[in-house]
Amino acid sequence: MKGIIIDYIEDKGFGFIMDENQEKRFFHISDIIERKKFLDNIPNYYYTDWIERTCYVVEFTPTENHKGLNVSDVKF
Repeated sequence: MKGIIIDYIEDKGFGFIMDENQEKRFFHISDIIERKKFLDNIPNYYYTDWIERTCYVVEFTPTENHKGLNVSDVKF
């Protein structure tokens, strides 16, 4: 599945991805395969509608638990 990162709280190490079905999914930094690449380039991956910037589409495996929708194996 594909999506874009819509929120990331760096000091907590988690955020949210909006998937291709417009559903919000939780992710943790440990779910990202290339963590260093992501952390070194956060502005390129994080989407905001108030600043014009290019955001990259990420691919992931959709998962779900008792708390809701999640992702695993996030790839850029």
